[in-house]
Amino acid sequence: MKDKKVAAEILSRAIKPTIGAIGKINLILQEKLFTKFNQIVDMYNEKTDIADMEKIIEEMIKLKKRNC
Repeated sequence: MKDKKVAAEILSRAIKPTIGAIGKINLILQEKLFTKFNQIVDMYNEKTDIADMEKIIEEMIKLKKRNC
């Protein structure tokens, strides 16, 4: 369980600067990405079991891959 929290924190730290950099070019896209990111974080905070955590981490990875 602790490994999942570490993984989520690492992904969060990787995604935030990427979204910020996108904002220098396209503010509308930045807002959309931050909205999606915040939805994922909310899902993580409301998680109920390990399967939920895995799904959320996969969503974070997809978001990072889509925008890098």
